[in-house]
Amino acid sequence: GVHSVIIALVLFMARWGFSGILSALKQPGAYIGGLLFLATFLWVYLPYEKSVSNEDFIQINALFKHSHHFFSAKIDSEKWIGFGVYLVGFLYMLWCIKRTRDCETIDIHETKDFYTIPILGYTLFWLIVNVIFVDWYPTRTTVSLIPLRAFPILVPVFLLVYAKYLEYQLANGHYILFFALHLPFLPYQSVGLTWFVFPDDHPLTLPVTIFFVVLLLTMVCDKWGNLFKLIDERLDTLFRYHSLSVIMLPAFIVALLFALYRFQINIPTFDNQPPIYQWIYQNTPQDAVIVSELQAANNQNLRLLARRAIVVSKDFPFAEKFYHQWYERYQDVYEYQPISRGRIDQRSVEELAAIAKKYQAYYLIRTQALADNNHFQLLDKVQGEKGLAYIYRLNHHNLELP
Repeated sequence: GVHSVIIALVLFMARWGFSGILSALKQPGAYIGGLLFLATFLWVYLPYEKSVSNEDFIQINALFKHSHHFFSAKIDSEKWIGFGVYLVGFLYMLWCIKRTRDCETIDIHETKDFYTIPILGYTLFWLIVNVIFVDWYPTRTTVSLIPLRAFPILVPVFLLVYAKYLEYQLANGHYILFFALHLPFLPYQSVGLTWFVFPDDHPLTLPVTIFFVVLLLTMVCDKWGNLFKLIDERLDTLFRYHSLSVIMLPAFIVALLFALYRFQINIPTFDNQPPIYQWIYQNTPQDAVIVSELQAANNQNLRLLARRAIVVSKDFPFAEKFYHQWYERYQDVYEYQPISRGRIDQRSVEELAAIAKKYQAYYLIRTQALADNNHFQLLDKVQGEKGLAYIYRLNHHNLELP
């Protein structure tokens, strides 16, 4: 809510200036809208109870929960490099568009309405605020605002400039560059190419690399002349009497067919999920509490599909009165979110038995079999999220029942 109001004011000021604000204040509708927003804001935030200290709030809500959402230093270097590449491309495309303002081949006078400078200034301001008051000297107020959430506003502005740059290339008959500039948007991850070309969980590397190569190609053609002039001249005879929609029709058809083929409503059912959830639903008591290795069974599906309780999951309770309980449980079971996957498989039998007794979670799911022990009894082996899952129950003589 706060970010949306600020960005709305920034865009309004960029378009109409301070005089526009004064004119708006003369309209009764502005006060009605303002009061409605204020009432909604207060209705959401006034009941909010502060029940943890500022230090614990920052530690649990920011550092522990999703540190990469709050601290710029915690964001993967791959993402920062990708952002830098896209930003350089964005500025170069904007420069190309602005320098053609007087070009007869394209009407570009409306580039002043792209709001690029205000938007870039807005995101830069919040980045500086984030570095100072979140990374270096974190405060509860700044952490609550999550300054890095200001970055998504760059996406529609970037796409607007990108689209205008495509129009610029097409208007000047640069058909090869026009089509090449579409390559970064192809669904590489959906067809598995990101994993084939760049393995080890780097889904952003391939599109960023392709964008960088295409950007360099456009810069070279802009500096030393169109390298594809002969091909473009032949294509021009083909496309000269057709509109943009006809030129892009094959791509639209392929994209539509691919979207229809890949489209799925992600509602988990026993039919489209691994058999482990149906096994848990049919073979455990309704009041069972489960500790699960995340690579064996998804905590969300254990609750929503198998309808069984779990000790803790990554789902964060935003009511402060539950912060400490969630924090303690997550540390006990998974320790820390970046290492949560595989953590249950790594724990010793004694550690798992202690967790089971503390939280009365007598069912355990792992992707690795336990060695013979006196604490857990193997119930079954069922297909899980990733490979075979081993389902155990704490032995009766270890239960501390009332």
